[in-house]
Amino acid sequence: MNTRRLERHRTRSTGPFSQQRVMITTLVLALLWLLLTQGYMSSWVIGSLTVLLATACSFALFKPASPAEPQELSAHPPLHLGRLLRFVPFFLWQSLRGGWDNALYAILPRKRTHPGFFLYKTTLAEGLPRLCLLHLISLLPGTLSATVKDDVFVIHALSLSADNVAGIRASEAQLAALFGLNTSTPGSDTP
Repeated sequence: MNTRRLERHRTRSTGPFSQQRVMITTLVLALLWLLLTQGYMSSWVIGSLTVLLATACSFALFKPASPAEPQELSAHPPLHLGRLLRFVPFFLWQSLRGGWDNALYAILPRKRTHPGFFLYKTTLAEGLPRLCLLHLISLLPGTLSATVKDDVFVIHALSLSADNVAGIRASEAQLAALFGLNTSTPGSDTP
């Protein structure tokens, strides 16, 4: 009988819906609500329900991987703080460059565009590294990930140029370093 209790307790405290995870998620969302409402206590009439619903939605939509159901995105090596800190400046710089470039297209109607699609073959591992590259491409100046099939990305560019491919290769190299992956050669392109 004691064994059953211990097993139930272990499942409750370590499972995907453990009490600790639910409490931490609820606390984080409550703090976020507190920040968004500038601490007005009267907002908790709606806020308490909102926080509980958001907690339930987060567990319904982002169910943690369990040993019985491994998820593709959980099969990546753990991130190291040092590699993450080296990646952040690159990410911020590319975000600023992409925003500035798009702003110039909006402000300067004479800025010429030569839109089109091109293919890019990645050497990154499946799962989270490729997903990150897919989203990072959209932050690069004038590029947008249209679709991906296996290891080939279809990319839309506002102006087709070698700079697009160079930016994607740099992003791929940064992500490989972030995830501690060895890529023999950067991806290839077909403009």
